[in-house]
Amino acid sequence: LAELYLQIGRPEKAIPEMDRAIELSATPHIWNNLAYLLAKHDLQLDRAQRYSESAVQSVEARLRTMEVRTLTRSDVDSVDTLAADWDTLGLIHFKRSHFATAEAYISAAWTLTQSGTAAFHLGQIYEAEKRLDDAKLMYACAQNSHEIVTDLRPLLNGLVSLQSEEQQLRVKCSARMEEARHITLSSSSKEKGEAKIIVGVGSDSTITGARWISGGLSLQAAKDALKSFDFSFVFPSPTPAQIFLVGNLSCTENCEFVYAPSGSESIVAELPLKHGSETAQVEVSPISRPILVSQVSPKYPDDVRSSGMEGIVVIKINITVEGKVTDAKVISGPPRLTDSAIRAVRQWRFSPALLEGKPVPVQSIVNIRVGLGN
Repeated sequence: LAELYLQIGRPEKAIPEMDRAIELSATPHIWNNLAYLLAKHDLQLDRAQRYSESAVQSVEARLRTMEVRTLTRSDVDSVDTLAADWDTLGLIHFKRSHFATAEAYISAAWTLTQSGTAAFHLGQIYEAEKRLDDAKLMYACAQNSHEIVTDLRPLLNGLVSLQSEEQQLRVKCSARMEEARHITLSSSSKEKGEAKIIVGVGSDSTITGARWISGGLSLQAAKDALKSFDFSFVFPSPTPAQIFLVGNLSCTENCEFVYAPSGSESIVAELPLKHGSETAQVEVSPISRPILVSQVSPKYPDDVRSSGMEGIVVIKINITVEGKVTDAKVISGPPRLTDSAIRAVRQWRFSPALLEGKPVPVQSIVNIRVGLGN
């Protein structure tokens, strides 16, 4: 009823129905749905944020207590729920012009789900920040989705001049979505084959556990391959939560893990419906994360000082066994601020990551804020 009243422009009737919904069922699902409705219609954003944060905290707490060896289908679905809640909270921050925070939440949601809704919301953020190339790409990603998000044609017509350019963007997005789900493992396996596995990832990007579901690759081979697992997932806020990735581990000359977007029916089909059924667990010795020991702040570019532009630049870096940064690559961020961030991060130094006590090279993702105050 609340949604109907908002659609016909009667917010004074919608709000009492929202209050009634909370009285009947004060659950994370209801909190998130009401928060999304309020944000979508630019109403009572303080209230929307309270509802949304309550939903996020509840789901994060539930995920925090789960163990890989006993996961059920509904447990894994909680990752998709968390991503949807992150998207809602990001939308609220976008409506409040907190663009950097909005991007952090919605980008995390898109990484897990690759949903059209999250892609559309990222496009809105980038367009508001005048990052038009990024906006066009994410609107094209939303077009690629099977979801009916909204009528994107007017948005694309305003940004894309030719139909051929739109097609190129959609092809580029498909490649980016595929690449994002591929995690190349530096460790190899003497055995060749594939296995479907679940990997738990904590807020420090280390493995919290792994579980073999099915396939021809043995448990020992999976254990050997996963020693170098490094997802480098950026949680949108400092939280002790964890996420679970379900996908295929394949080993030929090298090993690769390809996870399926959360919410995909195929990824949970082989999991038990309820607790009490366990499959074999893979015991993994994870890589210890590199520790930042020397940091250089980015210099604010003189040519943008008059505009007061600020933003978060997300960069993928390689860290050598000596703790030096190489091959820094921008993932996202305001184009006029990225050079400054790259120059700074190349000067950072780390104590190296360790695998069974020995230094190993790893990839990582860092967020660098570039602003007048740095």
